[in-house]
This record gives sequence, structure tokens and C-alpha cells, in this order.
Amino acid sequence: MVFLLHDVSDVPMELAKACRYANLDSLTTVFFAVFFVVWVLSRIVYFPNVIIRTALFEVPNCPQIEWKRDYCMVAFDGLLLFLFAIHVYWTFLIGRILYRTIVSGKVNDEREDDT
Repeated sequence: MVFLLHDVSDVPMELAKACRYANLDSLTTVFFAVFFVVWVLSRIVYFPNVIIRTALFEVPNCPQIEWKRDYCMVAFDGLLLFLFAIHVYWTFLIGRILYRTIVSGKVNDEREDDT
């Protein structure tokens, strides 16, 4: 589920990149906005409310794995929470790019070289 959740936002991101390389600025902005909405819904809304909640509160009530809880799930829960913290940071960075896009009218990613 975690892998599927992360892959769902790749499609609009790659479409936005392809449009940017083709110099289709209006489509780039549209696909980038779609990417941001999908990103927020999948990683900021769905991930903590379904995946992390299930791992933290529903798995401990499962009697078949009660003995494994102390050894395995504590580390797994910690990694899920750390991943969520990274998602919040990345959302801030993507939101900053979206804000600059709205202000300037053109998507600009500081990480890529303009050649």
C-alpha cells in the first residue's frame, strides 16, 4: 500500500515534466496543479489517516501477531512516522514551487538545469 500510495502521484508529475520540456507552459501548470492535489490527498490525507492509523491502532488488536508487536512493529511504526514527517517537509517545498508558479505564471524547479 505504501508503494502504491507513492506511485499514484508520479503520473501527473511526469506529465508536467514532459510538458515543460516541450515548452507547453499552460499544460505544465495544469499537470503540476493536479500533481500537487494528488500529492496532498495521497500523502498528507490518506497516508496518516489510513496507513499509519492502521499500523498504530488496529494491528495491536490483532491476536495473531501479538507476540511480534514489541519486536517488529515499533520500528515499522517509527519508520512510517518518519516518512510522514518527510512528506510534510516535501509538501512545503512543493507548495513553495506552486506559489511561485501562481505568482510568475511559469513552473520553475530550482533543482533542474535550464539548458
